[in-house]
Amino acid sequence: MNYFMRIAFRGRDFNGTQKLKDKITVQSMLEEKLTSIFDENIKVKIGSRLDKGVSALDFGVNFKTSIEKVKPNKLQYVLNRLLPNFIRIKECREVADDFNARYDAISKTYLYVIERKVENPLLIEVCWHPIFDFDIETFRNVSKLYVGNHCFDFFGSEEEKDGKILSIEDVWVEEKGNYVLWRVKGRSFLRYQVRFMVGTAYEIAAGRTSIAEITSRLDGTNKTTVHHKAPASGLILEKVEYDFERSENLAKE
Repeated sequence: MNYFMRIAFRGRDFNGTQKLKDKITVQSMLEEKLTSIFDENIKVKIGSRLDKGVSALDFGVNFKTSIEKVKPNKLQYVLNRLLPNFIRIKECREVADDFNARYDAISKTYLYVIERKVENPLLIEVCWHPIFDFDIETFRNVSKLYVGNHCFDFFGSEEEKDGKILSIEDVWVEEKGNYVLWRVKGRSFLRYQVRFMVGTAYEIAAGRTSIAEITSRLDGTNKTTVHHKAPASGLILEKVEYDFERSENLAKE
């Protein structure tokens, strides 16, 4: 059986999503609990590699088991009883045997939360409170430069530079009281990419650097990685869309 689960978690309580030796991660915690439930060694496949401090409202995983069919709603209930309250199983369902939570994702939407004025002590660990104020219209306009098909090698980690073209479907900025909500939608992202995108747009909007910080990297004239990476605490994986039908149709062929 191949099971898919949507989960939500608070990033500050994990050392990222990918399994690390002697570290508490989303993958390691799920494998531990599922192994105890099924009484066999369960390997969880994660849909995204998120860094320490990054939270998620919609994070996909899948795992396979040789145990006879277990009802997804019962599995969801038992897991939520075993897991700490900073991670929740939102959905559990059976999927085709070839389904993969990483490769069958068709889009991801990330949300970045910025607090502009007086800090709210209750939200300090889930948003960014930058030192300098910034112009919201400039922030919105320069963020639109990311939309389209570009090589984002200089907005990601050094080990992922391969010249691959990535597509950004949209970027939009919304003001809600004291907060600025920055969202980006695309199919795939490099490690640190969203944080570099937000940090660079902010530096331009704060008047601390020029728009060339973005344009020169996107057109390839500047082949150095940008310097302005927003903190992990403000980043949330908000929504992941999946193509369940593709996997199911392939399984029937």
